[in-house]
Formats: sequence, C-alpha cells, structure tokens
Amino acid sequence: MAENSKKWEEISRRYRTHIRLEKRLSENTVTAYMRDLRQFAHFVLRTWDVAPRHVEAAMIERYLQRLYEQGSEKTSQARQLSGIKSFFNFLLLSDIIDSSPAEFIEAPTTGRHLPDVLSTGEIDRIIAAVDTSTVKGRRDSAMLEVLYSCGLRVTELVTLRMSDLFFGEGYLRVTGKGNKQRLVPVSSVARDKVQIYLEDRRRVATDAEAVVLNNRGGALTRVMVFTIIRQAAARAGIEKRISPHTFRHSFATHLLEGGASIRQVQEMLGHESIITTEIYTHLNEAHLLKTVEEHLPLLAATTRDRPHNDPETALRHDRPRENVLTLLAIRKMGCDRRIRSVAGCSSGSGRAFLGIGSALRSAPNGNGRPTERGACRIGERERPRGRCAADKNAPTERSLIRQTNRNKMNGYFIAAGTLLVLSLFVHTIAGNRFYSAARPDPRTATPKACEAWLMGRCGVQLITTDLTLAATFVLLLGTGVIPRNRWLEVFLLVQFGGWMVLWLVSLAAEKAEKRAYLRLCQWVLFLLVALLIGLGM
Repeated sequence: MAENSKKWEEISRRYRTHIRLEKRLSENTVTAYMRDLRQFAHFVLRTWDVAPRHVEAAMIERYLQRLYEQGSEKTSQARQLSGIKSFFNFLLLSDIIDSSPAEFIEAPTTGRHLPDVLSTGEIDRIIAAVDTSTVKGRRDSAMLEVLYSCGLRVTELVTLRMSDLFFGEGYLRVTGKGNKQRLVPVSSVARDKVQIYLEDRRRVATDAEAVVLNNRGGALTRVMVFTIIRQAAARAGIEKRISPHTFRHSFATHLLEGGASIRQVQEMLGHESIITTEIYTHLNEAHLLKTVEEHLPLLAATTRDRPHNDPETALRHDRPRENVLTLLAIRKMGCDRRIRSVAGCSSGSGRAFLGIGSALRSAPNGNGRPTERGACRIGERERPRGRCAADKNAPTERSLIRQTNRNKMNGYFIAAGTLLVLSLFVHTIAGNRFYSAARPDPRTATPKACEAWLMGRCGVQLITTDLTLAATFVLLLGTGVIPRNRWLEVFLLVQFGGWMVLWLVSLAAEKAEKRAYLRLCQWVLFLLVALLIGLGM
C-alpha cells in the first residue's frame, strides 16, 4: 500500500501543477479538485490498493455509489466525477494510461435549483440593519451594497484591490473565474458608501491592497462575508437562506425584470456562455403572471372581428381572461376528466394548448354540433372514440376508483387480523400450559430430552412472534392505517398458504392418523386466513 500511495502522491502533485499553470484554474477551484481527488485516492487505496494507472471504471462507479449511500447531493457527486474525469484526462495526455476509465461514466442527473431571490425591499432592510455608526458597520454596509449593485461573487469581492477602483469612470475591474477580468458599472449609492469606508480606511496605516479589510488590517475571508450577511439578515427579520450568491442572483433577476437584455446581464455577471445566464437568472412567479396579464389579452383582439354567434367568441366575452395558471396545470396533468370528452391533448406544447383552449371555450365542435363523447379534438379536427394521446399513461376513472377503495377499510383483512389475534391468545395460553406440564426434570431426564423440550419451547415463542407481526400488519392494512401494498399482501398470502401446506405435509410424512388432522387443526386457521387475505386483495 505504501508504494501505491507514493504513486498517487507523485501524480497528484503533477496534476496540481497542470491545473494551476496550464489550465489556469483559480486557487479555490484547484483546492476543491485536489480535495476531491484525495478522497477518491483514499477510497481506492483502502478498498483495492492499486496505482492510478490500474483504476477501472467499476471502481469509479463503486465510489459514486458510496457517495450516494452517504447521502451526498447529486451536485456534489457530479462535481467529484468531473474532477475524476479531469484527473484521468491528464493521465491520458501524459501517456500514463491508454484510455480513461471515467470516459463513459455518466454523472447523476441534477435538477434545476432556483435559489431564493430577495426583493428590493428585503435588500434595503438587510443593508439598513447594519449599524453604520462604527467603522465595521460602514465597511459592512459598503460591502453589501457593492455585492448587490455589482452582482459580484464572494471571491471577487474579497479579492477586489484598490487598483481595481475606477470611480471616476464609474467602473470596477473585477477578476472572475479563470483570472478573466471584466469591467462592471458601479452605482452612485455603492460608490458613495465605498468612499465613506475608504476615508475610515485611510486613517489606519496599512499597506494592504485589498479594499475590504478585517479588524486586523488583513483581507476579509469568504467565511466572514457569509457570517456578516447572515447576521444582517437575522437582524432584518428575514428567514430565507441568505448567502452572498443570493445577492448576485437578485441582482440579475432585478435587471431582467427592469428590462435589461440577457446579453447585458451575461456581460455584467461574467458568464462565458449565455446558456449559464439563462439558467442562472430566472424571473419570479409574480413577474411571469404580470407578463401574461399584460400580453395575453392581445391574443383576444383577434376575436373581435368574429360573429357574435361564434361559440369561441361568445365564451371569450363571458370569460375574457381565463385563468392561465389553471390552463397550464391542466396541460401538465393531461386531459382533465371534465374536458376529456371534448378536448384533445398532445405531447406538443402548441397542440396541447389549443386542444385545452377549445375544450374550455366550448363544448360544441366547429360544425356547431356537440362533440361526440369520447372523441378527442385538436383545433378543428376530431378523432374517434378513445383516450387522448397525452392521456395514454394517465389513470383511468376505474383505476382511480380502485386506488381509492384500496385506501379504505377492508372487512376481509379485518376479519383475518381478528382471527389471528384470537389464535394468538389460544396459542400462547395452550402452548405455555402444554410445555409447562411436559417440562422434563433435569435431575432424571437425559440431556437430549431437555434440549428437545427447550427447542420446542423456542419454536412456540417464534410462532408467537410471527403471529403477532402478521396480525399487526393485517389489521393495519385492513383499517387503512398504513397504505395498501400489493407486495406485502402477496407475502402474507404466501406465508399462511405455505404454513398450511407445510403443516399438512408434515402430518402426512409422519403417517398421522385421521384424528391427528382434527386435533392438530392449525392448518384450518392458516387456510381461513389465506382465503380472507386473498378475498381482500
């Protein structure tokens, strides 16, 4: 293990130099990549003890599975896989390996996460919550104002230098990811607050180049910025999860809502691809609804030239503004039961919306005749009876009723559970009485006789435990306390059916008399319980 560990350390140092000097990644990115690589190397050495050139795809997949079992987020798994792929690509370029074992491993699918966005009022409350009567407070106020009004990353803020301030021109020079520089306009409010803080800063003799300093005259850390923001948000009474990136996200969102183009936002945020900006900057629901309310009525203007006896026009006049959110919800769910007979749904967005619109506007078809029940319609076309295209996988009315009934009380299961409870009491009392009377005397009985009695006693207790669990689950299923589960029901049915068969086979194997089948009639209980469970399913 020591030899392979040295190989990992040697190649890791070369890889660190590669991503720092050749790929020119930021120090934070390099630190994150190396931390993930150390975790992966430790896992490989501890599990298989192999050198980097002998790592296989199955090992990487096992490592990702381990991360999943530990509860790691999908984004973290994807980030670690990205670092692993980068490492093996470096080995491939260095001719250490012939092919990358991580080449065909897919990252876990991550959903789109939209963080909380602060309103302008909430941002004002956070900044106003800072006590500006002290030097520290004036520093924090200027820092928060710049963070929001310039849309900076937290690293860009703490690495901002005095030489990056061009207040005369109204710009800041910001060094972002990959040491890429950009000019960001700074508002007059932020510029005034920064200048007030700089007056306080000049009174302290310091040669530090960083704009934002801590109490000891050194550069402010990322962690301290997080702490300052959370403390200010707590004083302002805001319960959202606030971080420096929340200010950046709010900055971009407010720009778009104010009418800025996405290309302008991309430039100010420092995104290399506009696709990143489209994902990163979203509009809140209120703004979307406002946009719909402003622009959707323009579509209704086309109906003014139609005859008043037109079903669509008539219904449009009755309901000039159909609830758009309701339409979108119906479109998402498929064909609604109320409109399934007259509306057509399709997987295509435009066709689906037309079908729903036709259904909500009028029940008659384009020829003035009511649409035949069960027919699907898209625009002016009708299709024969049958389910809608987008409704193929939607639950039918019969399946919904069946599912609803499965969550109600079930008399068969309740009867089976009650029978098991009664049998449990009889089994416990009779079994204890029988084995207490048949207990051998340790002084006179042989050791084998004592062991046989003890094994029988343990078997009785096992049956008692099994009956208790079975009765509990059957009663919970019957009363609807726990949701019905098909696999659990099948298991209980097979269990008691198997007990019955095993009991009868055991009696037959011992060539028991007919009286024994009546005296040892537990198989009747198992049969009744199995029948009741089968009827309840």
